[in-house]
Amino acid sequence: MAYVPFLSNEGLAIRIIEEEKPNSKSISTDRKKYYENLMTKYEWKGLDTLASSTKNILGRNCRVIFSQLTQELIDAGHTDSAKALVNKCISLFPNRVIPYDEVMVYYIESALQLKEETIALSITRQTLPLLENNPMRQQCIDHLTYFAEFMKSTKLQELLKEYPGK
Repeated sequence: MAYVPFLSNEGLAIRIIEEEKPNSKSISTDRKKYYENLMTKYEWKGLDTLASSTKNILGRNCRVIFSQLTQELIDAGHTDSAKALVNKCISLFPNRVIPYDEVMVYYIESALQLKEETIALSITRQTLPLLENNPMRQQCIDHLTYFAEFMKSTKLQELLKEYPGK
């Protein structure tokens, strides 16, 4: 698409940029700006005043946005920044405010990649019971089982055995 080289992901919005990114087949990410926006610029207030359905949709979307940058930072070797993002997202959108759903699988993976197994296990314990009637439940368990084996996380492998397939 002709306009893609002029688009940059900076967090909650995709910005049109003046300078073309040559040979770009996908929207570029300004990781520094994206991180700055999520961590310091955006004001994360008022979730408690939103209706439940709006809060859940907003929270879910924000979790996805945080997880996308987290994975990019992990891939680029910026693990301290990635850990800070995971912690910020969990503090902004905890399970008690917005119930965990299948999006949290990304956070479990990120925590394992960041060698934060305790966080991965905690998120797993909170998420999987909430997926009981979710059509994505088995896919999430299968995916996490594979990832736990790949990352050699025996604790997560054992935990996942407590959630047999349907």
